[in-house]
Amino acid sequence: MGGAIAGALGSTTGGYGVYITDKRLFVIQNPDHDLTKVQGVQFGAFMMDELFGTTVDIRPKTIQELERNKIFETDRNEITALTLKKPVLLSGYLTINSGKAPVFRVYIDHKKAYQHIEQLMRTFSPELLHQE
Repeated sequence: MGGAIAGALGSTTGGYGVYITDKRLFVIQNPDHDLTKVQGVQFGAFMMDELFGTTVDIRPKTIQELERNKIFETDRNEITALTLKKPVLLSGYLTINSGKAPVFRVYIDHKKAYQHIEQLMRTFSPELLHQE
């Protein structure tokens, strides 16, 4: 499979990532910041990221990494609608409607992560993108 991969994780201390290829959309759980791992979480950094969304991980991932860490995947041609809601006072979200899979929703807590995901969806499938 060819093509570029782009994505965004909500913060470097936890959360989920939305990634696209030229043919697929993946949602992964961030494996680098599993709260069950022995080394734990740096509380100060965790609080800053969770409260203020100070970081977004936009490092590229390999297809193998995406497939190993995926919690959701769909082919581009199976998507019927993408809905984005911007986080204001409450969390925003990305809802992915697919003909084969049930509706899938990823919550977005921070404006910086939302901006990256919005750009990804505009690149991936602008004709299916709806914003609330």
